[in-house]
Amino acid sequence: MSKTLTLDRREWIPTTWAIAPLKLRRDDVTLHRLGQIEGPDLYAVRNRGWCLARNGEWEWEPIPSSRDEAFMKRCRFPSFEAALKAAEGTEEVKRCEP
Repeated sequence: MSKTLTLDRREWIPTTWAIAPLKLRRDDVTLHRLGQIEGPDLYAVRNRGWCLARNGEWEWEPIPSSRDEAFMKRCRFPSFEAALKAAEGTEEVKRCEP
């Protein structure tokens, strides 16, 4: 998967992907690339204010200033591929399959 897209001589870096059957709805599962001040980008799987933890359970996502290190370890993925694999295992995504 390409991490960048060149269009009109500008480089675009995608930050959000939706897992949807045909059109984006408010309750679709989305994957987000999250830039970090230090270290590599992390990825989150979100659905209506909830965030997917690595154990496959959904957790309410607190506001940024309330996200502690434990939350970040539970609910952030090291790569797009890891986040997508986790998302594909959820019932919300399975319902979107044709």
